[in-house]
Amino acid sequence: GLFAAYLPMSGTFWRPVPADCPSPPVSLTHLHGDADKVVPLTGRVIGPARQGDVAEVLRLYGETGSFGETEPFLLDDLHCYRRTNGRGNRLEFCLFRGGHNFRPAFIARAWQRFRDAGIIP
Repeated sequence: GLFAAYLPMSGTFWRPVPADCPSPPVSLTHLHGDADKVVPLTGRVIGPARQGDVAEVLRLYGETGSFGETEPFLLDDLHCYRRTNGRGNRLEFCLFRGGHNFRPAFIARAWQRFRDAGIIP
């Protein structure tokens, strides 16, 4: 109940990926580079730990939050996929060209889209 939306960039859970998400779903837009070698989309081993697979995490959140079918869309230079649920929450995944880096313009654009949709004030 503390947050209306999340905007992770180039991250994922560590394995094992949680079996469920006990909190109610909120809107989430995940931004990730298509050539990220620090946090590859399929995860990687780091010492005794392993990063999780981004698609597996998004699938889990989508099922837990009762998000519907995946709809692809383009947002300028981002290739995105959106799912919505009956509460009006959005689950979006957007790929940008490149590796593991922070893109302030992408963050600003995503927050503005949350505002435009009335998800955040």
